[in-house]
Amino acid sequence: MKKSKRITIFSIMLNFLLTVTTLVYSENVISDTNNDDKLDIKDAIIALQVSAGLQYDLTSNQIHNSLDAEDGSPINAVFVNSDGVVHISESFNNRPSIISAGSIKVGSSYVCNEENEGVISYNNTKKSIELCNGSKWVDVCNCTEQSFSIASVSFNSSIISGGPAEDISITWKGNPTFPITADYLFREGTDCPGNCLDNQIVFDDYNNPLLFKDAMMCTIEGTSQTIQYDIQLTDANGNKTQLVPVPLQCINL
Repeated sequence: MKKSKRITIFSIMLNFLLTVTTLVYSENVISDTNNDDKLDIKDAIIALQVSAGLQYDLTSNQIHNSLDAEDGSPINAVFVNSDGVVHISESFNNRPSIISAGSIKVGSSYVCNEENEGVISYNNTKKSIELCNGSKWVDVCNCTEQSFSIASVSFNSSIISGGPAEDISITWKGNPTFPITADYLFREGTDCPGNCLDNQIVFDDYNNPLLFKDAMMCTIEGTSQTIQYDIQLTDANGNKTQLVPVPLQCINL
């Protein structure tokens, strides 16, 4: 090997060692990363990585990529370690740590233990969100334990014959899938003193209560009569609520 090449290689090695030594003993860079009371090649490599802009996690002894807050505090506001785990710093001024302008999809987890306490998961079988309490998965909203039903209805039961139609407000409970169809049904087997027609409306968007506009109307001849109607909801999966009486007092002025 020529003398000039030996000098070049020696110079490179010397610069490397000087650089490592400077980084390791710098107050701004971690030195004894594995707490073995000595500086070794691992500490030197980590020092170089940190100097290149990577962050080091003392808890897991792992290099990770991180993002500081916009104003610089806190540092490591978000970072991903070498296991692919995303860490987010504590909330600031009691604000949420995560704010999403869109939807958040939750996957399925199969292990609930002390280490995973506080983890949320989606149960594909039960079709519900669950929370790990440290020993078992619990249903967050108890959606699967509550059947789709009508909780209450609100309406004006007195309708003028031939006059304007009236609305029905329907409050439901359970876990229906939209769209929901509302049927205003004449009760078979009861007297119909005039034109007793059914009515139907489809609600495409989530709302509770549902406002069935212009549901109730009547036209009769002679004296005022009470006409028996029922209201029922059906969701997109064919799940039906109970029939709830919505009697109509048709007044002939």
